[in-house]
This record gives sequence, structure tokens and C-alpha cells, in this order.
Amino acid sequence: MLTRDALQNDGYTSEAAAVESVRTKRNWSRYATQFINNVQQSMQRLYDISFLRLPLYPSRLLAEGVVEIKQDDADLGWL
Repeated sequence: MLTRDALQNDGYTSEAAAVESVRTKRNWSRYATQFINNVQQSMQRLYDISFLRLPLYPSRLLAEGVVEIKQDDADLGWL
């Protein structure tokens, strides 16, 4: 809430709303899954993905997020 409040107080209302939206488990899982996919795709396109290591705690992800991520998880460290 501190981040959301600071953004809201400084006039960043859309950013504050985005921070607030990921406070639910479903939205957090969707956000994390998309973030991981974006990082993987960027590394594959722009660099050598073998250098990428992302530690990942799956306990906050929904089952469908885990399934999607595991389709290409060679560079992930599941914790």
C-alpha cells in the first residue's frame, strides 16, 4: 500500500491503479507469468538466454501460470 499511496499522492494515478491491481492472487499470477515470458523472449532475441537465471517461487502462482511457465523453464530456478 505504501507504493500505491506514494504514486497516488504524486499524481501517478494510472500507475497507482496498476500496483493495486496486482494485489489479488489471480492478477499477481498473471502479471508474474507475463513478466517472465517477456524477459525470456527478450533474452532470446537480444542476448544469450543461457546467461539468464531467474529464481522463482511458484507458491504465489496459480496452477495455469505454473503450467505456462514450465513450457519453457530452462533458465528458471524453481525454489
